[in-house]
Amino acid sequence: MKKVFIKKIINKLHLLPLIEQIKFLIQKNKNRKLNDKFKKENPNVKLPPDFYMYETFTLNYEKFYTNGKHTAQWVLDYITEFIELEKRSILDWGCGTGRIVRHLPSFLPY
Repeated sequence: MKKVFIKKIINKLHLLPLIEQIKFLIQKNKNRKLNDKFKKENPNVKLPPDFYMYETFTLNYEKFYTNGKHTAQWVLDYITEFIELEKRSILDWGCGTGRIVRHLPSFLPY
């Protein structure tokens, strides 16, 4: 009940964007060392802007990248029993930050 009340007040004061920005900066600072390490160890991995990653999944680069890889494999395992993928195009259902779709070519035989 208190949570709903507080959220209504924050909303009426138009403070939600500011609070979201603060939460983002906290996460960015929290993951800074891990993300710097990931970038150093994976210089060729292209990542979307931090705020997009924060909004869609997590601001931890390694989790973003590796979870996307596992999910891409799961998607392919799931759909290949229903269709033949050879000479097919894959239309992403809304790739957003590309967390999953970026890995699909590495799992396809062509």
